[in-house]
Amino acid sequence: MVTESILTDGVIELRPPTPEDAPLIIAGRDVEFRRFIGEGSAVPAPEYVIVVGGCVVRWVDSDRWWLAPDEVNIGYYVFPADRGRAYATRARSAS
Repeated sequence: MVTESILTDGVIELRPPTPEDAPLIIAGRDVEFRRFIGEGSAVPAPEYVIVVGGCVVRWVDSDRWWLAPDEVNIGYYVFPADRGRAYATRARSAS
């Protein structure tokens, strides 16, 4: 379902980030994040955030610059406390 650029499957919402999300995204970084991404941006700007029960639990981003025109690389990060709950799978289905 699309409602004002929010996608949902009834459990999770996938929406564009707001400036208020940046501190949450930064606070959610841990050893696993740094292992794959490094320190990350001081001003994170993912394409979407995943919201469950009104709380941001992860973010989703993509890049295309190094791929063929019809390809896209989707990246995501689930905050430590929310891993193992299938939010990544649900977000993919909601989109």
